[in-house]
Amino acid sequence: MTDRQPDRDSPSEVRRSSHLFVADVWECRLGDWAPLPDSPLVTRFVELSLGLEQVLKGRIDQICGESATICVQQRGTGSRRVADDYGVWSKVDVRRGQRLVAFCDSTSSDLAELLQPPRCLHLATPDVLPDLRTCLDLEGRPLSPAELVTRVSPLLAWRGGILARYLWARAGEAALADPSLFALPMQIVERPKTSAEAREVLTLAAYEALSLCETPPREQVLQLARSMLIMLTLPEAQAMHENLARVYLPNLLGLGRGRAELAASAVFTEGSGTRARIHELLAARPDLDAQGLLIRWLADERADGTSE
Repeated sequence: MTDRQPDRDSPSEVRRSSHLFVADVWECRLGDWAPLPDSPLVTRFVELSLGLEQVLKGRIDQICGESATICVQQRGTGSRRVADDYGVWSKVDVRRGQRLVAFCDSTSSDLAELLQPPRCLHLATPDVLPDLRTCLDLEGRPLSPAELVTRVSPLLAWRGGILARYLWARAGEAALADPSLFALPMQIVERPKTSAEAREVLTLAAYEALSLCETPPREQVLQLARSMLIMLTLPEAQAMHENLARVYLPNLLGLGRGRAELAASAVFTEGSGTRARIHELLAARPDLDAQGLLIRWLADERADGTSE
């Protein structure tokens, strides 16, 4: 367990949290749903008795086995579908016997206070515990960014977004400054065995980071474009194909701004065959490239790889 101070600007929920712990719902008393004034939503109050099971980060006044009673408010549409963010407790289908992993940020060390918003940032199921334990173990290890990526890379075949966001939080800034380091997370997203959640997290983290750069480093942009195009050929990345083809790649390549800012010949290694495979894929899936932006970009031999 680590007592590292929270970094409230970090992309990692592990680093943003002052306290991480597991709590069990011992008792649950649900109020009746009622209309929320001046809103199309409904609301109810829920009284909970929660026992502290395990502390992963931070100091809590209660010891494991002790409990706290809280009253929380849930908001919703009146149906099972949650279409928006109505608050941390509104995302939880609370019931007796449920185990919850709490991500909190507070100077308080009282269990009841920590579990109330806005101090309680996020509630998750115990499925996240392997990711959390790995992140907290890594917090105590003085690894370089390259060493960290190398250690975490094989774990992302079955680990999720929490570990992927932690990896980017520690290695992302250095990767933006070093093309050889940036290539390592790109290799992760190209790998078929990488979990869908980890692939999406790392891809979007790199895309957003480059988008925020006043002058994005050219080699990193080329690497990200190459990886995104390779992902179009991966059945394992199918859930991302639509956004990759319609949004991220056109924006990254500058296709929506007239002439492409990066040429296909600059993105692909000569003789790799990847360019031809992607062209065939897009030709077979016109729904992914309805305006033909990517098809035309792949076929354009006139561009020299530099922006005008």
